[in-house]
Amino acid sequence: MSPTTKTLARVPSAAAVWAAILTRAPIARSEKLPDLRYIVRGVRVDRARAVRYARLVAPHRRDPWPDAHVAHPGFLHALAQPLGLALMARPRFPLPALGLVHVKNSLLLHRPVHVEEKLDIEARLGSVSHTPRGHMCEIVSVFSRGDDILATNVSTYILRDSASREPRDGEAMRSERHPLASHTPRSRWKLPVGIGREFARVSGDAHPIHVSALGARALGAPAPLAHGMLLGSRALSEVSPSVGTPLLWEFEVPSLPPLPSTVWVRYEREQQQMAPAAGQSVAFSGFSLRGPTPAERTVRLNFFGRVRTLASM
Repeated sequence: MSPTTKTLARVPSAAAVWAAILTRAPIARSEKLPDLRYIVRGVRVDRARAVRYARLVAPHRRDPWPDAHVAHPGFLHALAQPLGLALMARPRFPLPALGLVHVKNSLLLHRPVHVEEKLDIEARLGSVSHTPRGHMCEIVSVFSRGDDILATNVSTYILRDSASREPRDGEAMRSERHPLASHTPRSRWKLPVGIGREFARVSGDAHPIHVSALGARALGAPAPLAHGMLLGSRALSEVSPSVGTPLLWEFEVPSLPPLPSTVWVRYEREQQQMAPAAGQSVAFSGFSLRGPTPAERTVRLNFFGRVRTLASM
């Protein structure tokens, strides 16, 4: 059966969708996956909002993104996120939107998207699976202009099972994938308590766990947690890839740091096992220290990923 495509007049307000989610009475979930796509045509990449986003995720750079005429790739996710949220907010969506946590993101950028450019954005449900960590689902967003696909974003969300195990402190940092070698470049981020509300204003992602101490406690967190997209976008800004080439930007968020936090981020250029024309790849990983006293502190991996420039597509 072909999918049902619903064309919306405009991108919905994320705040309004969250209000509907928070006030809706619990209902039975459907086990049948909805084959529905939302599409909005002619979405303008607002210059002022795109610049605010770029500056927030690159607070110490003179030029927040190498080309002021090009939108930060993280801002594309911000444009599409309300459409994905609207899909998850549907009454028969198989998982409850309020319990879903964004744990992984992958964005394939075919060409730069310019500010003030008009795009068509389509969002649909991707795969839904059950893992030892919990139930997972993907929201796939496609950005296009005419017949040309400009970018594809896949956001992975998890609904944790009560018996699922959180990663042990420092366990992933001991693997080769997340090096702690002293020679790798390191950056230190000071994330203030209000950064969650600031990012919510520029991105539209006003999930209660990020913007309110009360909301965070109601969802089982001791304090508001940093947005995963803030962490990934800031790492991308510090890698500062060429804006004129296609790129693949992907990252995972095993443990969101509570706010306020200090996060250390390491970068390492990866050796490509392919032709030089395939471009360059930079891996990054961010971690913080947890514990009531210096003697009891342990390393907690917060996020990791890579930015890979690609040959022309």
